[in-house]
Amino acid sequence: MPVVIDSEERLKEVVKAALMEALSERESSIRLILEEIVEEIALSRAIDEGLKTPLVPNSEIFEILGRTN
Repeated sequence: MPVVIDSEERLKEVVKAALMEALSERESSIRLILEEIVEEIALSRAIDEGLKTPLVPNSEIFEILGRTN
């Protein structure tokens, strides 16, 4: 049976209820998407920060990595 929405306020209520239901049903998917977004933002910021620092020769990096083994 079709629902008749006779006012803007009722439309807001129906849309809000539908969104809340969809979000609660897909909570784990939404959580994963948000985690991916946060991870991408953090990676982007790390790259930007890295681009502002001076370059280091590969030999220096491998020397440091060799000391950790």
